[in-house]
Amino acid sequence: MSLKIFFSYPFNVHSLEAEYKKISAVRFIVGLLMSARFFQVSQTFYILEGFSANYFLSIFQLIFSISLCVGIFTSFSSLVLILSSSIISHYLNIWNLSDFMTILFLSLFVFANSSHYFSIDRIFKKYFNVNFSSPLNIVENERDLQKLLLLIFIIYGLASLGGIMYHLNDTNWQDGKIVIELLTNSYLSNGYQFFADFLINNESLFAVISALGTIFQSCFQIFMIPAIFIKRLRPFVFFYGLFFFLISLFIIKLSFLPYFEILLWLVLFREIPKYKIEIIYDDYCNLCRNTIKFFKLLDFNNILDYLPLSKNKKISNNKSLKNISEHITGIYNNKFYQGYDLYLILTRKLKILWIFYPIFIIGKMLKIGPYVYIFIAKRRAQIFGLCPISSEDEIKYSFSPIIYEVSWFKKYFFKLYAVMVFLFFFKLPTPFYIDKLDVAYEYLGLAVPNVFNSEDLGMGNAWILIYNSSIDEDQLINFINKDGSRGSYRNNYFFLDNHYSDRLYFGNTLRSRRYINTKSIENIDQFLIEKINERIIFDYNFHNYKFPQEYKAYLMKKNLSTPIDSITHKYPKK
Repeated sequence: MSLKIFFSYPFNVHSLEAEYKKISAVRFIVGLLMSARFFQVSQTFYILEGFSANYFLSIFQLIFSISLCVGIFTSFSSLVLILSSSIISHYLNIWNLSDFMTILFLSLFVFANSSHYFSIDRIFKKYFNVNFSSPLNIVENERDLQKLLLLIFIIYGLASLGGIMYHLNDTNWQDGKIVIELLTNSYLSNGYQFFADFLINNESLFAVISALGTIFQSCFQIFMIPAIFIKRLRPFVFFYGLFFFLISLFIIKLSFLPYFEILLWLVLFREIPKYKIEIIYDDYCNLCRNTIKFFKLLDFNNILDYLPLSKNKKISNNKSLKNISEHITGIYNNKFYQGYDLYLILTRKLKILWIFYPIFIIGKMLKIGPYVYIFIAKRRAQIFGLCPISSEDEIKYSFSPIIYEVSWFKKYFFKLYAVMVFLFFFKLPTPFYIDKLDVAYEYLGLAVPNVFNSEDLGMGNAWILIYNSSIDEDQLINFINKDGSRGSYRNNYFFLDNHYSDRLYFGNTLRSRRYINTKSIENIDQFLIEKINERIIFDYNFHNYKFPQEYKAYLMKKNLSTPIDSITHKYPKK
């Protein structure tokens, strides 16, 4: 029996055109997320410090993130961000695993030249023959891209393996209590009260769920890399990973990190369509031509084929198809779909259009959608006009990838990358750990996560509350809620729960919570005073108060209704 039945090379790439579209779209989203992150951070530093060095460093990152998003000088911007992101994030006290994920994406964007689509660079190349392509482009064919995706996955998998090596030395992981401790933690879990009540009423059941969750998470992180080569285990890696990322987004709320991880999974794992959709269109109709070009642009999985009506006489003479010259027609799974019904199929099969699928369903139910379609279809020639020349060739070559030269670096790249992956092993917490190598990888932003350990799980035990006592009925400053849960301070967009920015979350409340619980702090010391003052300054400047405000800070402990320590602070002092 052949081993190919059980094993296969993962991340098969069947169409470079489709993959370039996907990578370019992901580049846009990653750039948008990075821009949002550094916009928040720059605004935080402006409120805290005005036009300071920290503010300008965050603006520097913001500018290149926007450049990456819109695709102008894409490769240069990616290289700058690779070299600067980790250093600047550490300096600004905002570094977290989001920076690790962005380094993986930026590497893909540089080596696979992500400006093929949805970029200003493409416009310059196509219309002005000005080339801003990456000098490090190493993707010449489908196999090159497949190997690049695998190497990126292995780096991610090794980091996860290093993380579980830390976990297995932790008593909460050894006892199988990690899920209970995490979900009932007021600082880490969005629905901690629900899970705390569930624990009281169903302690045995929750213990079983926690033990199973610990086992599944450990297996996922330990066997992620070998499992990806085994056909029957590959779905487990995809679905469990996606499940964990969604939990991180909606329950644990790890700021921008889950978004980056979900995007990585969408880039790496691809659906091989069982059936293609063949679209039969009037190739002399202007509206049909532009509609087909639109769908071709959005076909990230290469599931569409395009058949011009004038070149397919067998189809046009098919008597079972009524009014085929008047309605766009599709063949899917040996069935014919026409008009609005075809659009319904397309919004279901093209993932980027899923958001519109419920709207099309409602339109079908209310019969408004078919009516609008027929109204436009009957008048398309009068409204949009006809073209005397068939659009077959225009459709065929529209939105094709721009041909870029492959870098001289390619013949060295995979060998060097393989060496880097091998050396990454010596960064893991094993007897072979090399300290100096760890520093080098930290510089590049490639880190082994040591999170959800005893220190992190203790962050629900004590916290700082700050009140503005200059206002009637002391007003709580909403960084931390009375029960110790995370406050949003402002509107909590996109489930980030980062108090307005990563600087206030990772750089302030998280650091102070870890400090309180790892040091077993019983009173407010100098380190905590610095963190408290930063929150006070932010609140004062954010509200643009005209007169000094008096703030009171309380050190609270879980299950105690009264604070164990407090200080009063007037800002500004004069």
